[in-house]
Amino acid sequence: NRNLLDYRNQDNLYAPEGSRDQFHMRVIPYNGFGDEMQSNNNTVGIPTIAFGCLPVPPRHSQVNFLSYVDPTGLHRVAYLGATLGAVFGWTDGRNVDQLINEVFGAGRSKLIQESNLALAALDGGDDRTIALAFKKGQALLRSGLERERAMLESVEPLAPGNNDASRLIGLRVREETDLVDSLLTQFDAEYRRRCGQLGCRPQQVALSAEERDLDSLIPKPVPGIMGTSAYFGNYYEKILGKEKVKSFGLASDFAYGHVGYTEAHNFIDGRRSILEIYRAVDSELWSEGYPSAHGITLQEVASYMRMLHAAGVITLAS
Repeated sequence: NRNLLDYRNQDNLYAPEGSRDQFHMRVIPYNGFGDEMQSNNNTVGIPTIAFGCLPVPPRHSQVNFLSYVDPTGLHRVAYLGATLGAVFGWTDGRNVDQLINEVFGAGRSKLIQESNLALAALDGGDDRTIALAFKKGQALLRSGLERERAMLESVEPLAPGNNDASRLIGLRVREETDLVDSLLTQFDAEYRRRCGQLGCRPQQVALSAEERDLDSLIPKPVPGIMGTSAYFGNYYEKILGKEKVKSFGLASDFAYGHVGYTEAHNFIDGRRSILEIYRAVDSELWSEGYPSAHGITLQEVASYMRMLHAAGVITLAS
């Protein structure tokens, strides 16, 4: 929203074609809205990128005219989308190493950024909260490693049968693992140093009785149910009844638009417990800096899983 053109700032460029909008682009985290939410759901598993232009004019209405579309903005989106499609569509033995290293470099930067978040949480803790900050920071780094390992391994299918690519991915995964081990060692040392400053003993926060119970419950997807049920509109109310859904005490936007619930659904893989799902979601929201409105508590995750179980979307096994 800058009004003055400054060629020293590459974000602040007008399109020579005469766009109504400045060429100011931001990459933001997955937000769980629209068709992107349906495709990115773990039961479908199609990675997507959503292009948006704000402010969004009225849509799905009788005043949704083509005049709302900025032709230059549409041209930009088409160009960016085609470029991304070309990068991934043309990946083969000649350039797969470059792609692997791009993913690896971005992953290292992200892990270091998360380490800095965790260290800042220690700095902001007091003698009553620092142990919890340490626990959350450990979960953040471990979740980050799991995410970045999956990112690297997702490149392999783009060059099937390429043993050199497989070996390079394995090498980069080991390097990321070594990095996180080093960051965790640093984090532990900083925790002990801060405890010394605060005059408290370093300690691990013990699991509560509720956490132990939830760590023994593993949600498993029911085969054949693809995508989020929210797509069908009031799906859960139709299956369970409005009052039954209300009894679970979920946020009003749990079915559509709430990233915390959306990510909790995405982390259901038949292996993670409810407690592990909560930790993964909490780490993801913290890492990406989502507003507090998208936060979700352990109790809300547990209630959500019980509602999904009642609706026949998942089973719960101990």
